Amino acid sequence: MDKQKFIEAFVSEREIIDEGIKRESCLMIALENARVLNRCNKDGKSLSIDICGKLDGIIEFEPFIGLVNYLLILDMIGVVFGKQRDVGKRIEEVLLEFGEVICEKERKAISCLRNCLAHNYGLADGGKKIKFILNNSCDEMIILPDNEWSGNYSDKEESTSTTINPQKLIDKIEGIYSEVKKQVLEGKLNTKLTVEELKSRFTIIIG
Repeated sequence: MDKQKFIEAFVSEREIIDEGIKRESCLMIALENARVLNRCNKDGKSLSIDICGKLDGIIEFEPFIGLVNYLLILDMIGVVFGKQRDVGKRIEEVLLEFGEVICEKERKAISCLRNCLAHNYGLADGGKKIKFILNNSCDEMIILPDNEWSGNYSDKEESTSTTINPQKLIDKIEGIYSEVKKQVLEGKLNTKLTVEELKSRFTIIIG
């Protein structure tokens, strides 16, 4: 399988058969897992009552659980298809290039949310002077604070918090994935990685 065909399979198929070897795309695994953890079918098109019933009582559906996986998908897309090496910068690049998140402060906030959740499973970083409220009833995907937070953890004022609507952010990331897939299949987007690096880092061999 040539490089272009492999990349096309990587963004659209969970199972890839290449030179007789069965592999699975880590991007597709992550996407399907994120969807299930967000209580949707693996295709992401509808709520799965069956999944909700099976997982009820096993997993508490806090907004964290699916959102973390989606934010890690942003990072993976940045590694494979972006130009930036720094984690924060590559997530910001993906949000701008494929998600049309024009506001720099919003991009930085989403990148910081990824770090807070992925590193500590928390919602505040005193060093970066940012704290979050997750609110699914919020009308916007992200609302920046009226006042900058000092980093003082005793400050509970909502006016110094960045508010994120988890579902709207998840929808945005789904849109980013769709745009990346579209551009790859149209031959407009390629990866800076070699095929061997892509295979080694972002696929797993299955029996």
